Amino acid sequence: LYFSISGGVAKHQGKISAGNCSDYVDKNYEVVVMQFEELGFDNIVTIDLDDAGLFWNKDGTVESVSIAGNSSFESIHYFYPTDKVIISYH
Repeated sequence: LYFSISGGVAKHQGKISAGNCSDYVDKNYEVVVMQFEELGFDNIVTIDLDDAGLFWNKDGTVESVSIAGNSSFESIHYFYPTDKVIISYH
């Protein structure tokens, strides 16, 4: 039992879970950037889709988030703090 618990902890050591990608959609992008900084990510890029006001796109809200190219991450996924986080917003 000790080895399985120890091995599980070591597997994620130094990595960060950001929760579920869907948790960030429609939130203010500046708040989401701060949340990722607080989690420990240090390679955060924002992309303004420049489509606010079109259809139902509310200004400054997150469309999607990807970490290390993964845009469908869940709380079971772990990433290095240096992995690129891309936050696309309206």
